[in-house]
Amino acid sequence: MNAQEQSAAWCVPPEEIWFRAVLLKITDAIEDAAEITCMPQTAQNPGLLAHSAGGLEALRTLREEIERTRSEAFIAKQS
Repeated sequence: MNAQEQSAAWCVPPEEIWFRAVLLKITDAIEDAAEITCMPQTAQNPGLLAHSAGGLEALRTLREEIERTRSEAFIAKQS
């Protein structure tokens, strides 16, 4: 997929049902990761804590990147 095709694929309004579904799945995963990170058992295992916190941050970054990419593609198409 070239850059133009990627941009076209992301060029959807924020209320688009598939886009909302993707963000909801990522948000669910973020909430699950946050819950695991906050568990007392996780705090007692430094490796697990680091792994969980890293996963949580990666999911947050992914969600932000997806939202930014969609927004930029949508705005570019409107111009």
